Amino acid sequence: MSKTTNACRPATRWRRLAFKCAIFVLALGVAFPLLAGQGPAHEAAAASSFNFNWAPAPAAPLAWTPGQVNDWDLVENIDGPTDNNGSMEAGHGADCSAPPATHHVVSLADSAFICKSHMMTAVYGGGDAYATYGAIYFAPAQLADWSQGPATVSWKVSTQRLSTRDWWQVN
Repeated sequence: MSKTTNACRPATRWRRLAFKCAIFVLALGVAFPLLAGQGPAHEAAAASSFNFNWAPAPAAPLAWTPGQVNDWDLVENIDGPTDNNGSMEAGHGADCSAPPATHHVVSLADSAFICKSHMMTAVYGGGDAYATYGAIYFAPAQLADWSQGPATVSWKVSTQRLSTRDWWQVN
């Protein structure tokens, strides 16, 4: 045998020994809980559902503000130091009549509202707006729990786009 072959043998032996030790430790980590009669620890999640009651059918657009607990998260933003988002005509009439009827909106407080038992959002960054950009983010303040099996997340959304900057997405 050459000296090169003999020099490589100790390194190979150490690698094999390290590999066998790693397998042994892994096997022990799996075996001990099973031998003790304990499976993997799972915290039981309480069965729950989360739903928003869109039932109000007001006679006029009803400005909506999230509740303090267990409600939806609503973030309205414009790129300026004011709550005026530019005056615009928002969907639904002043009596909540269906589009194409509209009503006048001038502030972020008016930009999320309920008409005809559904949520509407409207923000404008043009015309007399202080800023040129605005966005409204609306999401349930809950997480879907798949720890006990399948979970369902569903919603209804309008796909109407009134500008090239209108879109919705799921993150």
